[in-house]
Amino acid sequence: SLLLTLTLIPVLASLILKPKEERDTLLVRWIKRGYLPLLAWSLINKKTVVVSAIVLLVASLALFPLLGKEFMPTLQEGSIMWRVTSIPSTSLEQSIEISKKIETALAKFPEVETTLAMIGRAEKGETADVNYMEIYTGLKPRDEWTRSIEDLADAMREELEKTVPTSVIAFTQPIQMRVEELISGVRATLAAKLYGEDLAELDRLSNEIKNAIANVPGVSDLSLEANIGKPQIRIKVDRESLARYGLNADDVLTVVRTGIGNQPVSTLIDGVKRFDITARLNDASKASVEAIRNIPLRSASGAIVSLAQVAKITTAEGYSFVRREQLQRYAVIQM
Repeated sequence: SLLLTLTLIPVLASLILKPKEERDTLLVRWIKRGYLPLLAWSLINKKTVVVSAIVLLVASLALFPLLGKEFMPTLQEGSIMWRVTSIPSTSLEQSIEISKKIETALAKFPEVETTLAMIGRAEKGETADVNYMEIYTGLKPRDEWTRSIEDLADAMREELEKTVPTSVIAFTQPIQMRVEELISGVRATLAAKLYGEDLAELDRLSNEIKNAIANVPGVSDLSLEANIGKPQIRIKVDRESLARYGLNADDVLTVVRTGIGNQPVSTLIDGVKRFDITARLNDASKASVEAIRNIPLRSASGAIVSLAQVAKITTAEGYSFVRREQLQRYAVIQM
C-alpha cells in the first residue's frame, strides 16, 4: 500500500482530478484591496515594522500594573454559602437551634430552593469548633429571581443579623470559599494577619485595626475571629497547703487528669487489638464547680481532704484556639 501511495496514486490524481479556478468571495476581495498594499509596504520597510512592534509591546507592558488582577474571578455559582460564627461558649445543642432559626429565616425568600447546615467539621475535614457553621443555600434558576445576587445577599444578611444578632454572618459562595481557604488559610475574601507573642496585646491591636478598617469605603463582613470566651475551670495548687497535708502537686494533677480528663490507666490486649482502660469519676462528681471542689484526696497520713483545701479553683474565660504560622502566634481580621 505504501508503494502504491508513492507511485500510482499521484499519477491517477493528476489525470482524474482537474484543477478548478479559484475565486475569492466579495468580502475577501474587499479585504485584499487594503491588505496586499499594506503587506507589500511592510516587506519593503522591515526595520520600521519591527521597531514599531517592539515599541507597542513595551508600551503594553507599561500598562500592565494598571490592570486589575485576580487569581480566580468571582463566579456566579447559583448558590450561597453563609459562614456563621457564634461565641466560643456555644454548645452543639445551641448551634443546632441557631441553624434552625437561620434556615427558617432563609426559607422566607422566594429565590431560595434548599438550605443545608453543616456544624463543626467532618471526620476528615478542616478543624472547626461547634460554634462555627456553614449554611449552604441553594437558589432557584436565575430567571426566577426578582433581584441580583448582590441585592439578594444584602437582604438575606440583614434578615439573618436580626434573627441571630449574637453571631457573625459572612457571605460567600461554595467554590469561592474553598479557593480562599487554599490561598490564605482563612475563611474570608480578604484577611489581615497580625503577628505577636502576647495574646492580650494581639486582641487589643486587632480590635484597633478592625475599627480603623471599618472606616474604609466598600468594606463589608468585617469581623475578628471569636477565639476568646471559652468557659474554663482553672485549678491552681497551693503548695503550702499541699506540704501541710503531705501531698505534692503531682498527686493533685493525677486526680484531675484521671478523674476529669479520662487519662488511660492501663491497656487491654485482645490479640492484635489494644483498648485503653480509663478510670474516671462519676458524672455527679464533676457536674459543677462545687462538685469539683469537693473531690476527695487522701493525704500522707491517710486523712481525706477536699480538692478545694489544697488548690484554688476558679472559673474564667479562655481562648478556644490559638492560631500559629511559622511558629508565631497571630490574630486575623477578616472581611
